[in-house]
Amino acid sequence: MPQPQPKNPPALLADNRIVAGVIGGLAFIAFIAHLVNWYSGSITVAGGFLVLSESWKGNGFGSVSTDSYGGSGSSTIPLLILASLVILALLIAGAVLRAMNLRPSLSASLILAAGIVELLTVLFVFITASRALAEVALGESSREGVSQYVDTSYGAGIFLASLTSLAIITLGVALLVVHRRAARKPLPPPTPGTLRP
Repeated sequence: MPQPQPKNPPALLADNRIVAGVIGGLAFIAFIAHLVNWYSGSITVAGGFLVLSESWKGNGFGSVSTDSYGGSGSSTIPLLILASLVILALLIAGAVLRAMNLRPSLSASLILAAGIVELLTVLFVFITASRALAEVALGESSREGVSQYVDTSYGAGIFLASLTSLAIITLGVALLVVHRRAARKPLPPPTPGTLRP
């Protein structure tokens, strides 16, 4: 009885140069997504004759710039810088391994890990930005005679990073599935008089 042969992987996923190019393209999009504004906000505090305002914006590399009555400033969030560098390093390593046709399962795992780290970074920014804004609003609203207005928004960068993370995860899973199927291909039947290894 002939055994069913596994389906061949899609041609695009079988060509290492095309897959490496797609990974490189996703790394470039992730880099651009981290440069673009992820979130911004402003708070205006009014009490008596005094009105103070402060605005801020940040990107995926953890660079935060503020503009307030005391002047302008900038700071960095080291965790976001580290996450961004890890994401880009994983994608580049996965692309190089795929282009050189070395360790396809490791390459797919690195790509999947990059997508997961990217998605966790996006979720981290969503959660921490919301909590920070809530703390600012609660701190100002507890003062008597103080009116405060908080305005927040998320920028295009965080949405582009969300879509990029989903694309990277999908590609990583697809490459892992293709590799597992290829590894499970049955050995050809032995010819008479030979031993199966």
